[in-house]
Amino acid sequence: GARAGYDEHAIEAYSNVEIMSKSFGLYSMLQLGVRILCIINSKKIQKVFHSEIFNMYYNLFFIGVCMSLLFYNNFTMGRLLFYLDIFIPIIISMLLFTMRFTKGRYHKLYSFSTIFLMSISILYLFYVASGNSVEYTLFKFDLFRQ
Repeated sequence: GARAGYDEHAIEAYSNVEIMSKSFGLYSMLQLGVRILCIINSKKIQKVFHSEIFNMYYNLFFIGVCMSLLFYNNFTMGRLLFYLDIFIPIIISMLLFTMRFTKGRYHKLYSFSTIFLMSISILYLFYVASGNSVEYTLFKFDLFRQ
């Protein structure tokens, strides 16, 4: 490690990136709020996107949300459930499309709430990342280093 230009601290920081104990903080709560809005409005989304493909997407999304909440700190299950995360943006976009083009009492509220929660969560990620200086990669590009 030291010959490649990495000190022991950088290698140890990389090896501890996926620590088994995660905390359920503000970002997780915001993301859960968006997913709950999707689950609450699933019948409305199903009326708009009436197809077997939507049912498959939604079922995999729902299984992924439930299992990730049940096994939140389990690294092995988290790695397996990582493949179900692809359905999250699909279902969220279907929710936003449904709320935009259907009429109802709370549809604008759900639409604005979803956009607000997603915006706050990305701003929170930017805020957390701005103060974090841990090096997560084991490769460096030092063009001017001799």
